Amino acid sequence: MTGSMAREESAPERMGGVSEPGRQKQYLFTNSDLKRLIAPLIVEQILAVTVGMVDTMMVSSAGEAATSGVSLVDMINNLLINVFAAVSTGGAVVSSQFLGQKNRKRACEAADQLMMITGLISIVIMVGAILFRHGLLRLLYGGIADDVMNNALIYLILSALSYPFLAIYNSCAALFRSMGNSRISMQASIVMNIIKWREIFCLYSDSTGAWQVRRWLL
Repeated sequence: MTGSMAREESAPERMGGVSEPGRQKQYLFTNSDLKRLIAPLIVEQILAVTVGMVDTMMVSSAGEAATSGVSLVDMINNLLINVFAAVSTGGAVVSSQFLGQKNRKRACEAADQLMMITGLISIVIMVGAILFRHGLLRLLYGGIADDVMNNALIYLILSALSYPFLAIYNSCAALFRSMGNSRISMQASIVMNIIKWREIFCLYSDSTGAWQVRRWLL
């Protein structure tokens, strides 16, 4: 009886509850810590969504076929981005467990494995998307017009070249979040969006340059 009562009394303390009158609960993170962690995540997700919106906005001046082609490929891009994020989150969880155990060596090994796995997977996806782009788009969107298909093929090649970089970015962002530093991934998202805006503006504002890129890709 005495042992069971002792165990019952110690249970609330292990769960972070109040074990003695007037004693406050102990939390793993304070409100300020959560704000510093969550606020950059919200900004980062908003910036991630605006990348696809900017593509559609800038291409809209090139006609309905270009807009439709970009929108179709963006569906594939969003799917792959979520896949990269899921794999990166799983690897970051393993690394976080080792960090919680104060095992820095194993945490670094888990981070290295995550980077290698996501990098290899993204390269395979990139090569497959470029080599089999016609069959992939015909399989998914077989009934689209030829002009829409041609624009989708161009945008798919450009998007596929960015898959390894997206995978590495998601892996690094997940690892930094596991260390409690989500601000650096937000800063990287801001830089990427600035580059994206400049790139799209320069490409689609210069009809000669856009035509040369179109001829090279097709």
